[in-house]
Amino acid sequence: MALHRSEIEKALDDLASDETGFRFQGLAVILAKKRWPDLVASERKRDLGADALAKPAFAAEGEGKVLACSLTADLAKIRKDAVKVRDHFPGVTKMIFATHDTVALERSEQWAVEIQREFGYDLLVMEREEFVTSLMDPANASLLSSHLGLAVDLEPNLAEMADRVRAAASEVIDGWAKRSGPHPLIELRAVRVDEQGRHTTEILTLPELRQILATGGRLGLIGPAGQGKTTSLVQLGRDHNAEGGVSLLIDLPAWASCRRRMLRST
Repeated sequence: MALHRSEIEKALDDLASDETGFRFQGLAVILAKKRWPDLVASERKRDLGADALAKPAFAAEGEGKVLACSLTADLAKIRKDAVKVRDHFPGVTKMIFATHDTVALERSEQWAVEIQREFGYDLLVMEREEFVTSLMDPANASLLSSHLGLAVDLEPNLAEMADRVRAAASEVIDGWAKRSGPHPLIELRAVRVDEQGRHTTEILTLPELRQILATGGRLGLIGPAGQGKTTSLVQLGRDHNAEGGVSLLIDLPAWASCRRRMLRST
């Protein structure tokens, strides 16, 4: 995402030129919902002071909260919205005020004291810096185009891509597990052999095998059919995926017969 902070700030200023404030409100609601998913957006007119609302019965913490948006940072505006919220939404204890303007922390804390004293609400101010830094996050890159009109080359979401790869790998592992039939997989142990292929007295558990692989080691599971080689591979793969990794199990005979390259040549 090759955009500079100055470009985002200019786009925010252009957004604020919409005197109705609806474009800024839409952006503020989206960013607020990313932090507080229980917020429900309100109709843009006649919202009774709540641009988004989480009633106590549906709020994550059991305490109601509201989001109020304004293009200008003004305590009088916060008070005005707080009065409406108090009159129409009993049980609200938290108020989030989103503004395009810059608000120093000292100033926002003074507002918080006033609102707590007058209405009993905990106040949090989402001011300009919060919007700028949030919009610089690659996870919010799509908002630059849809809400600020900035041309952005969206990079693939690596987290989502990793989840899809992990899901596909898990399907392969489950396919391998079916080779053992409907029986539960028991945890097996391996006996280490020396360089001459002779058995030693060292017994390796599955966690120890995983540790060898995790540190770049190489393993060869050798044994007659039915001794648990496939079972151990399935367990190793599942455990690695469960810890956030990606395990790829490759059926070498099937791959060799398909005559395809494992890696593309450049």
